[in-house]
Amino acid sequence: MIKKRDILKFIKNEQTAYLGNVVENKAKVRAMTTTFYKNHFWLATKKERAKTEQLKKNKDVEICYSNEKGSLRASGELEFINDKEKRNELSKVISFFDAYWSSPEDEDFILLKLIPESVIIHDFKKGKFITYS
Repeated sequence: MIKKRDILKFIKNEQTAYLGNVVENKAKVRAMTTTFYKNHFWLATKKERAKTEQLKKNKDVEICYSNEKGSLRASGELEFINDKEKRNELSKVISFFDAYWSSPEDEDFILLKLIPESVIIHDFKKGKFITYS
């Protein structure tokens, strides 16, 4: 089981990560602000962005965070969230929500949840890797 305390040593509740996947045999990597909330990685984007279509084609992704303490990589599958309650809840947690969307019902609001199959934490100071799978 992934330990929240280990994850929060390396990331804040909300920060930029690099999200990568492969579409049509080409690697795609984008910087995205992520939210770690209730032991899940959440991402939000707009419906008309190219990455939205790319992520629909291949939901297998990896996100990567890096800072002076180390790095964290989480690999798994993205789930597109349509549940009204969850969209409403996350709209209150995502700090930049109001800058992009008018409400949780906004059709342009795409909410994604990463379901990790593995998480690898690299602690630079200890020269140690912690793997959860």
